[in-house]
Amino acid sequence: MEPQRPSLRPEARPALYTELDSRQQEGFRRVVDILAAAAQGTGATGATSELGGVHPGRVRPFLELNRTSRTVLVSGQRGTGKTTLMLSLARALTEPPASQISVDMPAETAGRLTELRRRLIWLDTVDMEPLPASTSLLGSVLARVEAVVSELIGSPPSGATPGLLSPSYDFHSAMDELRRLQTTVALTFDSDLSRRASSLDPDTFAAEVHRAERERVGFNERFVRVLARVSDLLAAMTNYTAPLFVLPVDDLDLNPSACVPMLELLRAAQSPHLCVLLIADQDLVQMILELKYRSDLAGLASPTSLTEPEIWQTVSLAENAMRKHLPLQQRVQLSRVEPEEALNFRPLGDPDAPPLRAVLGEVVVARDELGLSTEPTVTLRGPELLLPRLDADKPQIGGWPSFLRVTVRELVDLHQAAKEGRGQAGNGLRSVVQQRLRNPAMRDPSHTGSPIVIPDLSWSSSRRVDRMSTRSATIRDWRVLDQSERPMDRESSALVMAGIDLIGAGPQSVFDRGVHFSVPSLRQTEIAANAGPGSALGDDPRQTVRIDWPMLTHTTLWGYQRAAQVLAAAERTWRKFPAPEHGAWVAAMTALLQEAVFEERVTPNRLPRVPSGWEPLGEMLHDLPPTPLVDEWLVAVGWLCTPEMGLHDAHPHLVPVQLLSAIQQRREDNIALHPEHRQESLREWTVRPYPRGRDS
Repeated sequence: MEPQRPSLRPEARPALYTELDSRQQEGFRRVVDILAAAAQGTGATGATSELGGVHPGRVRPFLELNRTSRTVLVSGQRGTGKTTLMLSLARALTEPPASQISVDMPAETAGRLTELRRRLIWLDTVDMEPLPASTSLLGSVLARVEAVVSELIGSPPSGATPGLLSPSYDFHSAMDELRRLQTTVALTFDSDLSRRASSLDPDTFAAEVHRAERERVGFNERFVRVLARVSDLLAAMTNYTAPLFVLPVDDLDLNPSACVPMLELLRAAQSPHLCVLLIADQDLVQMILELKYRSDLAGLASPTSLTEPEIWQTVSLAENAMRKHLPLQQRVQLSRVEPEEALNFRPLGDPDAPPLRAVLGEVVVARDELGLSTEPTVTLRGPELLLPRLDADKPQIGGWPSFLRVTVRELVDLHQAAKEGRGQAGNGLRSVVQQRLRNPAMRDPSHTGSPIVIPDLSWSSSRRVDRMSTRSATIRDWRVLDQSERPMDRESSALVMAGIDLIGAGPQSVFDRGVHFSVPSLRQTEIAANAGPGSALGDDPRQTVRIDWPMLTHTTLWGYQRAAQVLAAAERTWRKFPAPEHGAWVAAMTALLQEAVFEERVTPNRLPRVPSGWEPLGEMLHDLPPTPLVDEWLVAVGWLCTPEMGLHDAHPHLVPVQLLSAIQQRREDNIALHPEHRQESLREWTVRPYPRGRDS
């Protein structure tokens, strides 16, 4: 098959509501609700009456009696679709409603969109990332207001009253006031007076300072009045009703030097006719605030350094500043896409593209290799795991669902790489996992070594017989340690888990030297082992020894997860039979061993048949073909199903006669751990072989 030609990756672009993922749709609805609340506070009355008018005979400060925050933050990690959401909102609020309202959009949201189209005027986006340091932030806001007014008045909608379309005194007066305000901004906020001070004579410098401060007086009131006048002008000369300006500010956190000044400016220059939509990662914004306060305090404390309490104070200052500038109820948080939604992902602008599920196709997970805990050098080549249809609701088989919990941008890259890699390697997901695991996003450099994967076990005593007890463990979770035995973060751990299942754990895996498992025995027999004075165990009557039960080992996580499923099914089946702990354990391991011998490929929704009862279990053991691992397993079964390991309820015929001597030797090693007065009775008990020898 010819490899796919490389295609260009689509960047952030406006999308229909139905094309957004569930978190973006939730954010879309939330922002629309906040904008609707902001629009309700913008009346159609004139600026003077709205702001309270002038009271002759006395001077009072400028007071806004109904001042509210009109700043909305859309937050999320890089690539979660913040800019796409902003552009989609702009499209939905400016284009004809018939093309923007979909059947899956809530009726309340659709109704508010229809209403807001007559109220909101979307200004040109301020992109903070490429913004030069010399840019006047407030000047850029006013310039955008002037540009949109000139565009709307210069291109009036059809059907408007002709007399109102010609430039009038109110129009010229409002625009002149707007330009004077821009001049004030240039004189007071963006002046280079301090830099020119050395080149000016004292009188000129004093006059410049006096002029700048005179322009600064009453600026907030002038800013509010100018936007109110412009809003009234547009309401009279266009089809807008009490318009509200919306200013999008993208990538606020990617310009650290301008981030804090922009926040301070937006709070100082608030207006009922201006709503600001900020796009940034709130964690990065708070970090920038912390660094700013730390730098300020360090400058005051110089030449001494800040103490630890003072450093923690900067954290508190940053948290309070975040709540002041960006109210919690006006923040919209975007997150990673969940696996099930990721599988149905299609790139924006290409509705005919196949979903990611179809692009990935069938996935063959790394082949498992079985071993025996008592004889680690004896192994058997096990089956592959086939995922014929990727189902994210079955995460217990394979670690890949955690890998698919990604951002929208990563999904675009994954879809593109899988589509192009499928023709080259026959498995798009595997090639993408290899690329992802080599990504520098694995932040700790030590992660490039050989991780160690260990289970988090929960122990419980299940049964006590005579002077022995059987202890069982269940795997609650898997922990991934790096080569320095430090735990990885959750995201990196999930990637390692996915890589083990999809790529493999051996030396040929994506990891430098393979991945090492550390899986202790999941079941043990604990015996009272006072062997008398002079023995290696001592003569303490409370001395106990724990003997691990033989178990099949695996080289994949999906192998262990599948074994846990089979064991759980066996334990349910064996409840009504004698010695259920021993029977379920041997039956589950034997079923997995038989599957590995006879099956080349297995699927997650079909588990091997587990024998029910001792007689069917003996028949399954008898039918296993002779291989080194099978022989070692039969020996292990022979000494496990004995009184010294806790089995008193049944004496099954489980092993062939030719293995009796090996079993008896293994038993001797365990019998020697028991007290002397019990050893003789244990030796009198003999293993009963098959009625006939193993077939050749």
